[in-house]
Amino acid sequence: MKYKRSANTDLEILKSLATQGEADLETIAQKIGKDYTTVLRRIRELEKNKIVELSRLERTEAKGKERKIYRITIMGLYLLSATKFLWENIDTIAQNHKNLLITFSKWDLFVKSGFRSLVVERLITAFSEEARILLWYDYLISSLLRTRISRDEQLEALQHIIDSTVFGLYALTFPGKPEEIEKEKEKLRDFWQLLKTDREIDNWVSLELERLRIRFESDLAGVKRGIEIWKQLAKEG
Repeated sequence: MKYKRSANTDLEILKSLATQGEADLETIAQKIGKDYTTVLRRIRELEKNKIVELSRLERTEAKGKERKIYRITIMGLYLLSATKFLWENIDTIAQNHKNLLITFSKWDLFVKSGFRSLVVERLITAFSEEARILLWYDYLISSLLRTRISRDEQLEALQHIIDSTVFGLYALTFPGKPEEIEKEKEKLRDFWQLLKTDREIDNWVSLELERLRIRFESDLAGVKRGIEIWKQLAKEG
């Protein structure tokens, strides 16, 4: 029962930060109807797991003390994505968290150009199990290369996966049935034209495609080595 209460409190904290943008402990406590000590305890746990983070310190007038201001991370939004709350408040959340995703930073462009529905649809896909599978793929590759992915690198990877899915990069690069690929490309063609007109998005997509090229060339080289080793074992046997 105690765990369930903590989980419910965590969810309320995340909802509060998602819609407010950022807030101090007292403001959060008032917003969700919990005492300061409970919110402090839960915030510390959420911060430890990179679900929320310290945004800045703000000096108060009284006694000149510094007040901690917190904000939600992309992992926090990922946890909220399983609820209706995120999608019912997506416009407000996008406006308040332009720092989390390029998709959010360009929200006004997408709304003005008539692509809001498409972007929301692709965000839902990006926050789904598909994102988790792709994230674990990065884990697998890092394990094979005997490297460790830090929590901050996990968050960065998740940001890349979400923006890449929204922008349709996987439709450009991942293998699939020809008819499905063509259908996806036709659906996204006008959207891609809009993305090309924005210099920041155009540069980001170009860099991300180059990153994918380097990663998969490295993966392919590893597979080729494995094939040669396996063939050699057969000859030795």
